[in-house]
Amino acid sequence: MQLSQINYAIAGLCQDVESTIKFRSWVQMTENELVHELVLCILGSGVRYEVAVSYAAAISKKRCLSKTHAKDPVRIENSVALVLNGAVESFWSDKEYKRYRYPNIRATYISSSYCNVVNEFGSIKAFLNKCIPASKLRRELVRICPGIGPKQASHFLKNVGYSNELAIIDSHILKYMEMTENMSAKDYQLGKIDKYEYMESLYITTVKNFNYPVAIVDQAMWFVMRVLGREATI
Repeated sequence: MQLSQINYAIAGLCQDVESTIKFRSWVQMTENELVHELVLCILGSGVRYEVAVSYAAAISKKRCLSKTHAKDPVRIENSVALVLNGAVESFWSDKEYKRYRYPNIRATYISSSYCNVVNEFGSIKAFLNKCIPASKLRRELVRICPGIGPKQASHFLKNVGYSNELAIIDSHILKYMEMTENMSAKDYQLGKIDKYEYMESLYITTVKNFNYPVAIVDQAMWFVMRVLGREATI
């Protein structure tokens, strides 16, 4: 499929995404819902989404993360690790997952990230209530949350409705950028915030003609590029 056809498909899908996907607002979300989204972003890195959702739901159900224990990260870590090392039912089906892929290191990341936020700001909602530009808040998340890089931080801030103008740069977007900008994504170390922000600025400039918020273009592009796979050509 040619680039012009891809852009046509993305533009058409943007309208569907805008009309069907309901974006939440962190102001109306409970603290438990915000904690869940933070956990989900940490678990979702390098793991199938349905697996991450299922284990995040199990952690929420067990109430592993508590402000009461924020001064005792080891206790929280052990509680989370117990869930991740065990089997859970799929959130959507009768399928069972035997064990999360990276149980202990992700338990450490979740415990440290949660405790750092609570001990420094009081709660996740208080952290979001700083009301600073989304790009600066993303940097804060990367700073205080082990295991959360720029992509995961962007995902969290989008999922809780803090901003719809941060790009979630994944392999599908990188493929699109390689096609449109004649560049090699391998040249960029997107785990580093400065490199991520540079690629993000290029991407936002590239897709501004779609005339939709970045979050909507991202979602539409994810669907289109995932379906096309290797079929996309310049």
